This record gives sequence, C-alpha cells and structure tokens, in this order.
Amino acid sequence: MSTKKRSRVPLKSSNRNLLPSANLIGPADAAEQIQVTVRVRRGSSEFPSDAELGSSLPAQRKYLTREEFASKYGARTKDIAAIRTFAAKNGLQVVHVEAPRRTVILGGTVGAFNKAFGTQAHLYSYQGHTYRCRTGVLKIPAELKGVIEGVFGIDNRPQAKAHFRRRVRAAVTDVSFTALKVAEAYDFPGGADGNGQAIAILELGGGYRPQDLSSYFSNLGLATPAISTISVDGASNSPTGSADRPDGEVELDIEIVGAIAPGAKIGVYFAPNTDQGFIDALTTAVHDTNLRPSIVSISWGGPESSWTEQARNTLNSAAGMPQLWASQCSFPRATMAPQTAQQMARSLLIFRRQAPM
Repeated sequence: MSTKKRSRVPLKSSNRNLLPSANLIGPADAAEQIQVTVRVRRGSSEFPSDAELGSSLPAQRKYLTREEFASKYGARTKDIAAIRTFAAKNGLQVVHVEAPRRTVILGGTVGAFNKAFGTQAHLYSYQGHTYRCRTGVLKIPAELKGVIEGVFGIDNRPQAKAHFRRRVRAAVTDVSFTALKVAEAYDFPGGADGNGQAIAILELGGGYRPQDLSSYFSNLGLATPAISTISVDGASNSPTGSADRPDGEVELDIEIVGAIAPGAKIGVYFAPNTDQGFIDALTTAVHDTNLRPSIVSISWGGPESSWTEQARNTLNSAAGMPQLWASQCSFPRATMAPQTAQQMARSLLIFRRQAPM
C-alpha cells in the first residue's frame, strides 16, 4: 500500500487575519459539533461580465428565471459528488445540498474540520464575548483546486454590525421625516407601490414585534404589508425588547421598505452575524423560488478589510444574478438618509417597468 501523502494546496483567497483587539484564550474545543458552508464553482464559466450586463437598459435585457439560472449556472453534479467524497474521507457529514446556490453544508467536529482544511481554530475573547477564530489560509486536496471557491463557518467571529442609532433631539426646532416624506421630496412615483414584487431584507440579529409594525403603519395611514420571516442557519426573529439594540435596525428596515413599497411582499431573512450567516442569507434570498425577491436590502455592514477575499468574491458573485438588484445601506440615525430614499425609489421604479421574475 502506498503511503504517499495526498497533495494539498492553499484555497485561493482564504487567508484570514487575526481579529483585531481580541485576546487568545486557547484552542477551540475539538469535539464541538459545527456546520460549515462549502461554496463550489458555477456550472458554466460563460457568465456575462458587468460590462456586458450594463451594455443595455434594464427593460431591454433578457432575464433568466431562477430555474433557468440554476440550470445553467448552478453547481455541477460531479463537483457535488467530489465534495461528498472529500467529506467521507475526512469524517464529515453532508447535511444539505443546494445546487442552485452552489452550496454544500457539511457537519462534523471542529477537530475534523481543522484536519480536513489544514487549519487550527482557537477561542478568542472580544468585546465581552467568546468566538472561534482561525488565521492563515485553508488547505484543500489538489484535485479540488478550482472546484471549491469558499469555505465558511470554521470561524464564527462577528462579521457586521447594525448602524442604527436613536436620534437625540438637540433642540425643539429639530425636524425628522417619515419615509413617506423623504420619498415625496425625491419625487418617488406615486403609482409605483411595489405591487407584484417581493423585497428581501437580510438581518443578522434582533427581531421585530408585529404589534410595533402595526402601530407604525397605522400611524402613517397604511395597511401593514405582507411580511414573512425566513430562518437561515438556525437564526430566527428574536426581538430583544430594546429599540437601542438590533431590534431598532430590524424594524427600521421593514418600516422604510413597507412605507415606500406597501404593495410589495417583504421577506425578512434572519441569519447569524458571521461571514457564513451573511453569505448563506444572501444566497438563500437570491435563489428563493417561493418569495422570488427582485430586490435584496441589507443595512448591516462593516469595512471590506474585515472580510476575506473569498467572502467578498462570493458576495459579489451571489449578488450578480442578472435580474436582481442589491442594495446595501447604513442609516446613521432613526430617519432615512436622502441618498437611500433616492436609490430605493430608482430601484423600485425600474422593477415596476419589468416583468416579474
């Protein structure tokens, strides 16, 4: 029997830096059970460039349905099989496969994932919490080079933060505006209420209380829009009860979208605040054949320097579905920034002129 060690190579763009200002506790528990997202390449390499997509007006483009997109660009059957083989050889389980998302969820112990991907996870304390982090590059079998594009979940440090801040009035002359007033100031088209469309909102913590939303929309003279919640990676609508925590971000996001596009269906995708959660929420929304959102919005964020290159590439790829608009916004206070209203107005107006997906 040959004892030659199987060749392993670095996973491109997987380098991860140390979490700034974090304090090392020690090695992560090797027996802890976790789930990891493995992202594989497209089924076809002939994907239109940004220049090609932007060479014609939105109304003039040919849009693939989600099913057509998945058939052409979803994961290849042989690549999924290769990941299954890799998992079996390394004592990992295939928990879930979604070819349209090019995603394979693997389950196993931290120790097994350390060995499978040539890394070592450690525990760090950071801002009063403990996180599992890795540094350096991941290693994969040479035969999977070009097949695996990203591996997420070994490291569970917080990836983004809510940018909601409660406005503190400095004087009685201070003025704030509802989303309707801001939309009106930017000539948002009165007939474009989002009817026939669906909007996905990604949230990485907190939650909303239906009675809060009902009260808000009632005060604006609007009916509460159709809102559904979608759990990603085990997260759920979990309101803390404090508007100064992530709940403020969650409810503000829903209220702005629901006020400007009251006729649209709203799907709120709750995910853990990790790079894995962020990516899984985005790919779940993009390929949701039930709600079929035409706009994806997220107000959580962080500097690009805090992301691995493989994560940035995955986000760009996932948001590059030809018939989808993605909007990332940060709200500095409890009123909507004018540029945000303008961006949303333009996006919704464009989609009102298109056939539903």
